[in-house]
Amino acid sequence: MGRDRRGPREPQGRDTDAFVAGKRRPPPEGTGAESEYFDDCVAAHRSLRLELRDGQVLVGRVGGHDRDLVHFQTASGPEVIVRKSEIRLLVESDSDS
Repeated sequence: MGRDRRGPREPQGRDTDAFVAGKRRPPPEGTGAESEYFDDCVAAHRSLRLELRDGQVLVGRVGGHDRDLVHFQTASGPEVIVRKSEIRLLVESDSDS
């Protein structure tokens, strides 16, 4: 009758949130370095060349970004909104041409 009926004990001295059903939590989606890079590009008005998966090449500057999209101000036209998943290559360019 003196038994403890509260169930199994949690591990002592460990981060119990890191263990889910005996497994570790998956790593975060990213390190934040991509976001910092785009923030630096916006602040420095850095000229970039984007090559998209479909072969299009855009030259201009990053106007803003969020988790999935980049607002890209092209040198010869209006702002274009591009999904980050569609960017094949991003290169810093010397000029807007």
